Amino acid sequence: MTNIIEDTTKETIAKANPAVTDATSVSLSQQPRPKDIPEKFWDSEKGAIHTERLWRSYQELERQFSSRKNAVPASHEDYCLDCGDRTPDPEVNAVLHKAGFSNDQAQLVYDLATHYVVPELENRDQRIKAEKVKGRLEEYFGGEERWAHVARQLSDWGKAHLPEDVMDAMSESFDGVLALHRMMASDEPGIDNKTDTSSENLDEKALRKLMQDPKYWRDQDPALMAKVRDGFTRLYPS
Repeated sequence: MTNIIEDTTKETIAKANPAVTDATSVSLSQQPRPKDIPEKFWDSEKGAIHTERLWRSYQELERQFSSRKNAVPASHEDYCLDCGDRTPDPEVNAVLHKAGFSNDQAQLVYDLATHYVVPELENRDQRIKAEKVKGRLEEYFGGEERWAHVARQLSDWGKAHLPEDVMDAMSESFDGVLALHRMMASDEPGIDNKTDTSSENLDEKALRKLMQDPKYWRDQDPALMAKVRDGFTRLYPS
């Protein structure tokens, strides 16, 4: 609702005092620029921030920042890459630089390698190592079936007598499995209930004594190892 009384009063004052009205207009247009506003962003005629100039300046800063961020370094030695506990490879960096990779793009390559390629290579190496160890154990214990039988015994005994992490650690290597087998044999006095004394009369106790010989556990003497293997094969026929 229009306030006729107020409007009329203002008109009356303006007509009676035109100098006052002009002074008020001048004072508004000449409002001083705040100290934290650069002069180029201040519209002195309106006494307000020049928003159009401010927006154009922001857009230019964003464009320049984006350009620097995606720029290719002058040299592959200028890459700043985070590879965790690994060191960036200079030859790889040289290839990336030659291909025109920015720092962010080069970092992405290393991130992908860390999360996908490196774990797959490590798993492959572990599988190859495990297959080699398995082959040696099969040869040592007298064949694939015989080793499968011993492996089941070791698994049952280990679960009953050892912490899981200890069992896992010993099961990773050939020497660890043999040590585990010695521990099981030493702990199970009734394990030789299938002893066949018709060949060299080597019972379980005699085999354990041979396994304590440094030539067996340290030097891995082929003849002695074969003798122990044959003895266990007779003790534990498949």
